[in-house]
Amino acid sequence: MTSKVNMIFRNVHRTESTVALVEDRYAKLKRLNHKINRCNVVLELPHKRRSTGRYYHVRVDITIPRAEIVGHS
Repeated sequence: MTSKVNMIFRNVHRTESTVALVEDRYAKLKRLNHKINRCNVVLELPHKRRSTGRYYHVRVDITIPRAEIVGHS
């Protein structure tokens, strides 16, 4: 079964380098566990702060048989 990573960009421009980075990280995960059914990645810029720079919110949802793993930063 072949699965791909689904990427959602919110308030962030989609660039080739960002897409390549996410796909590269997904390939590393796929090597660790080949039973991944679904992988959703959400990248967003929640607030535009001028003085503190840009903080991105990243959420990764991975579904494997009988479990769902969610990570965010």
